[in-house]
Amino acid sequence: MKQNTSFSILSLLSLLVGLIILILANPNASQELENLPLTAFNLDGINLHMPTVFFIYVLPGLCIVIFAINLFRSKMENFVLGKISKTAILFSGCLWILFGLMSYSPFTENQYSKIVLLTLVFLVLIFCILLFFGISLNFICKKKTPFYITLAAFAIVFIMTFLSLFVFDDITWIRTNLSILVFFIWLVPLGYWFDKVM
Repeated sequence: MKQNTSFSILSLLSLLVGLIILILANPNASQELENLPLTAFNLDGINLHMPTVFFIYVLPGLCIVIFAINLFRSKMENFVLGKISKTAILFSGCLWILFGLMSYSPFTENQYSKIVLLTLVFLVLIFCILLFFGISLNFICKKKTPFYITLAAFAIVFIMTFLSLFVFDDITWIRTNLSILVFFIWLVPLGYWFDKVM
């Protein structure tokens, strides 16, 4: 297995391991967490706080940053949208690490608005990454599989975001969390494809 695939798989597995640690170490967490975005799981006072933060935010964020740096060495550098996409992936990794550095207390009102704003910024980054990479991949790929995978991820994120706009009585963050998970899952085939091209 090559480097990009390894880092993208490690980022996804680390996120999943962190979520498992969070839920197993905090039995009541599964009910509370559906009312929070995935970006706000760095809660003050949870059991196993440091391992949870490391596996959910720091390690996946570092893997995404390294993955993005590796992408800058790929053949897609001639395309402006490719450069924008790679830069957006780099920023998304940095922002994901930032979520690990910002602990969240549900009792502080100002913190919730900051988390919501940063979550929206992260979702916009995901949206732009998928859109720009999809357009770029359509032009440079002989095989259309990476384009179709990116298009499917873009469609899922778009539909989830669109549905969130029209559901006012539901305060859960399930659609947002699914969009973020789709992004982490999408990085795996993207890393595999770039390993084959590079």
